[in-house]
Amino acid sequence: LHAFFTESKHIGDHSTLIDLAVEIGLNREKVTNLLNSDEMTDAVRSDEQEAQQLGIQGVPFFLINRKYAISGAQPVETFIEAINQINEQDGPFISLNNNRDATCTDDSCEI
Repeated sequence: LHAFFTESKHIGDHSTLIDLAVEIGLNREKVTNLLNSDEMTDAVRSDEQEAQQLGIQGVPFFLINRKYAISGAQPVETFIEAINQINEQDGPFISLNNNRDATCTDDSCEI
């Protein structure tokens, strides 16, 4: 987002994406190979279909517990308020991650 909105970089260009990926520590060769393949096509199409089914029409869009939605760019306070409300309605968040590091799967991240 910073590259696009602040630096006016064309993030649809593969060479730009590759350079940005390398800047954050990703392997250039792996990123290049991924962008030049159809490896993620099914996953992307599945995400697009799910977003359409959920009525998501813009980005950013945050879905919490697959139940609560925050649409658009929002200040930190909005997220804090939402998490507090969710905590009141659903009970406290339970971390299944005992080592306190963030872990991510294809479907979500557990922090």
